[in-house]
Amino acid sequence: MKTLIDQYWKKTPKLFADAYFKISPTSFFLSSRFSKIAPLLKNMQGKKALDVGCGNGVFMKPILEQGGEVVGVDYSSEMLEQAKIYLREFPEKKYVLKKGDATKLSFAKNSFHLVLASGLTDYISKKGNRAFLQKTAEILKKNGIAIITFPKSESPFALLRSGFGLKLRKLFLHLPPLLSAYSQEEIKEEFQSVGLNIKKWDSVFGTMWIVVAQKP
Repeated sequence: MKTLIDQYWKKTPKLFADAYFKISPTSFFLSSRFSKIAPLLKNMQGKKALDVGCGNGVFMKPILEQGGEVVGVDYSSEMLEQAKIYLREFPEKKYVLKKGDATKLSFAKNSFHLVLASGLTDYISKKGNRAFLQKTAEILKKNGIAIITFPKSESPFALLRSGFGLKLRKLFLHLPPLLSAYSQEEIKEEFQSVGLNIKKWDSVFGTMWIVVAQKP
């Protein structure tokens, strides 16, 4: 599955980037997720954010519009090229696009007011996600906010995660397979283990958690 995921993000980046702007089941989900997360990206004037798994930069844009500075990290050079196109209206001094691995972030401690990861944990092992959360806790400033999504282990669309469902997922949703999915209790344990306090829960179509947490 890891190979299939790598192939998807590295070989078909425009397919996913375009999904935000074309009418399809995937775009309906993506727009719904965006409508829940974007309002959380306000009051960014003078603040620094990190978008891990930034993809085509769709969540970097509202941060920039709110006056923030943002670093976008993605392991796919091709996705970063899509982000560069999408963010071309903004001064380059306001944002950075960087190739990197979410499980091996190299930023200094207490660097960011906000760490965002939307649609990232889906495609990383639980061990890798634990490393990502640990690093998130380190690089956040005091009172900094983390906004991270997690696929729900109990989902009405769980049938699309294995067997023949994977073929349907690829054919109709044009998405790669998942590596991880979580229960609410698992997420609570993961955040507690790295010292981040969960402040808010939300969900998208009963299939994905949106978690807002704060560093004390």
